[in-house]
Amino acid sequence: MSIAIVSTFSQQNYNEYAKYFVDSLVKYLDRNVQVFLYLDDIKLKLPSNIHTINFSKTVPNLGAFRERNKHRTFKDFSTDACRFSFKSYAWCHAGLTKPADKLIWLDADTELYNPVSEAYLESTLPVGHYTSHLWRPTYGYTETGYLGWNLTHPYSDEFFNRYENYYNSDSIYTLPAYTDCHVYDAVRAQMESEGTIKSHNLSPPDVSKDHFTIAFKNYIMHYKGDRITKRNKTLAKLKGIKV
Repeated sequence: MSIAIVSTFSQQNYNEYAKYFVDSLVKYLDRNVQVFLYLDDIKLKLPSNIHTINFSKTVPNLGAFRERNKHRTFKDFSTDACRFSFKSYAWCHAGLTKPADKLIWLDADTELYNPVSEAYLESTLPVGHYTSHLWRPTYGYTETGYLGWNLTHPYSDEFFNRYENYYNSDSIYTLPAYTDCHVYDAVRAQMESEGTIKSHNLSPPDVSKDHFTIAFKNYIMHYKGDRITKRNKTLAKLKGIKV
């Protein structure tokens, strides 16, 4: 069974933190795992299992959505749909076009810190489930630093088409909030209620903080906020070393 990872970041993101993400993929990721990075105008020297995709040329609907909605104002991050549209269009395009059995999204502010095998990644999406996620009951929506999908599922294309349509039709603005997380939860809930898919929650029970680090203990970490400072502290704590 083949598995692939998808992600995206800008040049500024790369300079700030995504360089650590990419370096960790090169250093720790099983070379049998394919990686698809949706980028614009970033040149990287990478091993043969890591592929770069020109985002704006390959996925024109992203630019169309952002242009169509650039006039909108927003009160905070949760109502800034354009900010999170890069993630959404990247994983929808990969989910509908890439030759893999399973697809995993990782934010570019995650980092592998020990060897990650193909078998380990496959284990994060158990048999009998279409998608895996990290549900946060305290917040009331999924955290999307990680997402997993079984692309061999008969309703996989339906999921991604419904998801992307929230952006292509601008119906994302009918949701309670406009992040990629809220669209994911909306489509997942719709299809679960129809009985077409089942999902798997990877979050540890009763954990509202560090759920990502606990769920992927010994393998992958996720740092946010003051990214460089938090990365150094998180990595030191996880590996017991000075960085």
